[in-house]
Amino acid sequence: MGNGKVDALKKIAMVALFVAGLVFLLSGGDEDNQRRAEAGHAKTVAKKESVQPQPLYGVAPDGTFDIKEEVYGDPDIFDSPRIQFLHTNPETYKHDTIWSVKTDGTDLRRVLSKEQIFTDMNASIMDTPRRSPDNRFICVTIDDRPNGFHKVVFDLKTGQRDVIVRHGKSKGFSWMNDSKTVVFFGGGGFSKTSGRLYEYYKYDIIDKTITPYDRSKNIYFGVLGFLIHHENNMIFARGYERSIPLKEGGLRGAENLVKTYGVCIFNPDWSKHRMLVTDGGDCFDVSPDGQRIIRGNYTDYFSVYSTKNGKIISQFASGRYVPIFSEDSVHIYVPSYEGFEKRRISDGKVVFDVKLPIEPEKITLINI
Repeated sequence: MGNGKVDALKKIAMVALFVAGLVFLLSGGDEDNQRRAEAGHAKTVAKKESVQPQPLYGVAPDGTFDIKEEVYGDPDIFDSPRIQFLHTNPETYKHDTIWSVKTDGTDLRRVLSKEQIFTDMNASIMDTPRRSPDNRFICVTIDDRPNGFHKVVFDLKTGQRDVIVRHGKSKGFSWMNDSKTVVFFGGGGFSKTSGRLYEYYKYDIIDKTITPYDRSKNIYFGVLGFLIHHENNMIFARGYERSIPLKEGGLRGAENLVKTYGVCIFNPDWSKHRMLVTDGGDCFDVSPDGQRIIRGNYTDYFSVYSTKNGKIISQFASGRYVPIFSEDSVHIYVPSYEGFEKRRISDGKVVFDVKLPIEPEKITLINI
């Protein structure tokens, strides 16, 4: 082969190598560009779904911060739903103040100070404080041992403090939708013959009268806790359904007694509507639209059930804290050591995380 042909072939080979290298570099550049684009997209998605762990409030080195008081009826405070909660005094480890904050973590307000709540500074708040639907009244259970549990109603408009009953029992209470009737468990003045601690009562905050809440139509279900749905006063009760009437077999039960634990729905007159779920959960909450309940254990998992058919909608780990439904009924709020989180009920994924200068406990949703 002539030298001219050899030189020509060498040139062709060099050109081919150059073109191949160029193609490789260009393709690599495309891959790099693609990777950059994908990374940028991932960052954008992550930014959209990110939580907001940064503090919303300035806290001094000694732990103090600017305290603002909740003012009843203030349109700027009550222009959106709020989370109400208890705070534990870090020195005494007792619940002694009530606070509220908007569900986005802004506008933290103190609802009641310990001076407003207690006549005995050694006392503590038991149970979860419940706000009336019109946001004016709060009912709490106060433990001022050795005197026992007292049910107290606070009027946030006038500042009045009324003791409903003394020496009662701490087992929950709830408001009817008229915002003037609070239902509570344990009538006080206990005796072995009267059994008043084991009955339910209505308290009219206008007339200041107590009347028994007739549960004679409920003879099989032992109530361990309850919530009243404000739209129609339907009662959601957790407890156990017995195979024999409640008044038979004594307090400890009887031979061949069968107990089925779960949640039952009752009509306002305590006539049974239906057994919703049967499980061993400890606590529960009802969604604002009344279409779902959440049920579960502190150290295990929580399940979301449909109130139409009792079927499980979703299930996720509890994380040691008790959740409540959000105002849209498809999210939950979960208290944490530093604030609270908003999570999806579909998978428990955190939507955002709020940091507060004080730890919230026993949270409830108000102004919905």
